[in-house]
Amino acid sequence: MSSVRTVERRRAARGQRTTLTPGTVLYRGEDPLVRLVVEKIAEAIRPTQIHVYGSRVTGGATLESDVDVLILLDGETSHRDIQLQVHRLFSSPAVALDVSVMGTGEFEEQRGIANTLAREVHENGVLCYG
Repeated sequence: MSSVRTVERRRAARGQRTTLTPGTVLYRGEDPLVRLVVEKIAEAIRPTQIHVYGSRVTGGATLESDVDVLILLDGETSHRDIQLQVHRLFSSPAVALDVSVMGTGEFEEQRGIANTLAREVHENGVLCYG
């Protein structure tokens, strides 16, 4: 099942409907920090998808919790360069980020493999953009 279908299934279970089109920011949660992070990354990087995972989406976040983000890209882009670019977007030390970058093909290959970031994000993350 694709990540988009997973999001559709989760949203339908909560009684929410969203028409998914490329470039749509999906996260409409109550965490304004997550919304800000997703919107700034989407605008600056224009990735294929942005997933948020970890305590910010499971409800276990505290004021000190970071925002865990997986950015999926198509093409031959340096993952390290993207990470640095994202961290430059948030120069304020008040925004703690854990940024991972992966190719969409790599994500598709690894999402069914136990103990991988792709699987964790696929099963427990939220597709916020793409």
